[in-house]
Amino acid sequence: AAPFFNRWMLPIGLVLLTLISFFNYLDRMVLPAVAQSIKVEFGLTDAQVGLMTGFAFVLVYAFVGIPIARLADRSNRRNILAFAVAFWSLATIACGLARSFVLLLLARMSVGIGEAACQPVSFAMIAAYFPPQRRATALSWFMVGSSLGIMAGLAAGGWLGAAYGWRTAFLVVGAPGLLLALAVSLLMREPTRTGLDAATHADRLGFAASLRVLATNRAYLWILAANVSYSMMIFGPMAWL
Repeated sequence: AAPFFNRWMLPIGLVLLTLISFFNYLDRMVLPAVAQSIKVEFGLTDAQVGLMTGFAFVLVYAFVGIPIARLADRSNRRNILAFAVAFWSLATIACGLARSFVLLLLARMSVGIGEAACQPVSFAMIAAYFPPQRRATALSWFMVGSSLGIMAGLAAGGWLGAAYGWRTAFLVVGAPGLLLALAVSLLMREPTRTGLDAATHADRLGFAASLRVLATNRAYLWILAANVSYSMMIFGPMAWL
């Protein structure tokens, strides 16, 4: 039974993680696609649209990811991921139900809180599921999900918004995430912690020590700088195009 379990659960886990990556960006990109309709209905300025599509999301997304990742170091990562998917899906639905700019802003920030768990927890699970020689392939499939999610979010948001209104667009793309969260909780297994990911190592290396390790890693600092530049140049203009 054990070989059968291991042979089938790992592919299922990767499929679910790729779907999580897909919906992570699908739900995120609906707002830029329908921003003009929201701007007209609420009488917003461009600055308010920029705050809604960008800064309000990024502010919580960037900082909440750190304590969520720290929690994932010590607790069940599958459960964290399932809860996060359900949370950001409900927050996406809440965007469609918002009756004021402030409520929409709060719902958008809630999407950022939930989606902050996606990449750090998923990367950790992929590293635990797959040996080093297979991780690059597994990560590439995960990133396929995010690329398709960006495309689908803009396309579905634009079409649904034009055909049925911007509120419907949020409701339609947000609802399937609840089923995905249920599938994660029922079908995905919590991977065994090994090596540097073991709980004993996480306890031994505290948060401040972890920051010092990263601050002295030149490769990490260059990757961080590249990711900041990439994100700014890609997602900034995308909100307005």
